[in-house]
Amino acid sequence: MCSEKIAKAFFWRSGPAPTKASHLGFVRFLTLLTQPRQSKKQDRIATLFGYKRFNDFQSLVKRTSPLAYDLERLAPAVAGDDRPNAEYPWPRQDPQHAPVAFDFPTWREFEKPNGRELMKIIKSAVLRFPEYASP
Repeated sequence: MCSEKIAKAFFWRSGPAPTKASHLGFVRFLTLLTQPRQSKKQDRIATLFGYKRFNDFQSLVKRTSPLAYDLERLAPAVAGDDRPNAEYPWPRQDPQHAPVAFDFPTWREFEKPNGRELMKIIKSAVLRFPEYASP
């Protein structure tokens, strides 16, 4: 939920409010952060997220994007009725699993290096928001 909200806040800063129903945006947010820009801004973004070189930050985002994509799909509105989600038992018609008791493969990925790096990005995105989100 944190990754979803940080993405919504980022997109809201420069335009109309994101649609309430949208739960996707984190991957798009990461992609925008790594778009080629002026080298001065690139260096600033890299530094704010804990990297010396923008290329290193860009590379990390590319490596962690599949996990970010999987994380987005844990939202109930995206998961649908038959896929595991982070909030409600499923399948809705005949619940077999409660989220608290389910071993989400996505969560196991956060114990690996790419997962730990993605968590660092999320933490920096929250803590440094005013510094990188300002125009």
